[in-house]
Amino acid sequence: MDKKRVIGVKSYKFILLESISFVVCLFFSALFLCDYIKSKRIVCLIFGLLMLICLIFILYLLINAVSRPKNIIEADAKGVYLNYNKSKTVYILFKDIDNTFSNKVSASHGKIYLFGNLEIKTKDKTYKIGIIDNVDEVSKYIYSKIAWKFKY
Repeated sequence: MDKKRVIGVKSYKFILLESISFVVCLFFSALFLCDYIKSKRIVCLIFGLLMLICLIFILYLLINAVSRPKNIIEADAKGVYLNYNKSKTVYILFKDIDNTFSNKVSASHGKIYLFGNLEIKTKDKTYKIGIIDNVDEVSKYIYSKIAWKFKY
């Protein structure tokens, strides 16, 4: 059996950004709800509830990101392993891959982070996995292994 090599790891920058978002959202939801308790303005209740919904969504993303294995993508000589979680791993042969795409995460001020999602297209299916650190490098590596298909 060929030895597996790690080519894509979990992005801890994403986890840090989600943690900061969680704390900010928690602060504002508490602020709106406390203001509603004092003033009984319905607008504060609505904003507080919206912030709580955002808080639940951010918590979901954070738990999902933290629970992923550190080594998200591994490769051997014949294909790649997509480790979605501890119990679900998908193996794709390089010869079955048609193309790869990386989708980097962008911030509101136009800054593009190096982490993002990877999309691998085969003839039958499209696989999406993320959040991967240096996602462009991972995509280029996988594409270099399948580039022989396009050299006709």
